[in-house]
Amino acid sequence: MLGHPAGGQYLAGCWKYVSNMVEKTPTKETTRITSPRCPECNSPIFSTTGWCVECGAELPGGKSIPANRLPEHVNPINPVSYADFFRRFSAFAIDCIFVTFAILLTYQVVGKVTVVIAGDLSFIGQALATSAEIMIAVTITWLYFTVMEASEEMATLGKKIVGLKVIGPDGKAISFGKANVRFWWKCVSAAMLGYGFLMMYSNEKRQGLHDLRADTTVIIDHQQSGPIFKNHRD
Repeated sequence: MLGHPAGGQYLAGCWKYVSNMVEKTPTKETTRITSPRCPECNSPIFSTTGWCVECGAELPGGKSIPANRLPEHVNPINPVSYADFFRRFSAFAIDCIFVTFAILLTYQVVGKVTVVIAGDLSFIGQALATSAEIMIAVTITWLYFTVMEASEEMATLGKKIVGLKVIGPDGKAISFGKANVRFWWKCVSAAMLGYGFLMMYSNEKRQGLHDLRADTTVIIDHQQSGPIFKNHRD
């Protein structure tokens, strides 16, 4: 059959038919879809705000992804980053250094008065001097946290160094009254062996007991974050 002219025409026809079928068959193009990432810190881009929610770098053009794929600490409507325990503890440790320095400096200024009282009145004078020292320490600590958190900076020195801000439900600076509520409930949290602070792991905004009572939230200010905290991941 193959040697016959008709057989050759038959095979040529079959080959042409198969070739036409292959050309008409649609081919699937395999494309690798990758999430857009920040050119500075290589973090995924979660919104179209034009800036990275992790490091604050400006982006040439962001692409949004579904809200159910956003990290827990990122709000899909207003993509801010809620402060994690590592940053908050670091800020508190730095604040303790500044507060301790202020208290010791104040003791040096008023120390001569308390020494004179303690020397003249013996036991009573010593009790009064100790009470005065405690009152000075409490007052300085109270004023430090409440005044600075209620200021336009919305942060203590420690929070500013780490790159954190305390905001109200409207996203603006809190009032002096709210700062007071926040401070004294922070003392309650400390008296509860830190349980009030650990409550930040029970809600998406990472609010401790003092935040919940004062209706405040601690967010990451990416413009102020140092390089250590910019690269830190939760």
